[in-house]
Amino acid sequence: MGDLPRDRIVPSKPFEKVGLDYAGPIITKLNLKRSRVATHSIRNKFWNRWSTEYLTHLQTHVKWSVPNPNLRGNQLILLKDPNIKPLDWPIRHILQVFPGNEGLVTVVYVKTSSGILKRAITKVVLLPIPDDPAAVEQNI
Repeated sequence: MGDLPRDRIVPSKPFEKVGLDYAGPIITKLNLKRSRVATHSIRNKFWNRWSTEYLTHLQTHVKWSVPNPNLRGNQLILLKDPNIKPLDWPIRHILQVFPGNEGLVTVVYVKTSSGILKRAITKVVLLPIPDDPAAVEQNI
């Protein structure tokens, strides 16, 4: 092993002698208000991006990826009403269905206590009751 130059073996603190300093002295001044504002800004940017990207990624659109079956006569439905709480929506039977141009049901006639009501399918909610209750009991 060769001999090292004397300035490399002199005991000194690390980075005490580093050669030329091109940047000059770095002065750091503690500014609490600026750092607090910067921290809040970074936090808000993170939250906005996280809530728009990640949370929307978690929401699945089952409604659009799985086709819903067509409504049929004599099925139980709930009549939607924006002025009533969903737990108080009335349960009714479908009397007749009317398919649109594509063969999908768009309008239904519903029997109510005051007569027959014509409703769009966006204003009704199909209750998930199977056609054959005996088949459900066998699967349990």
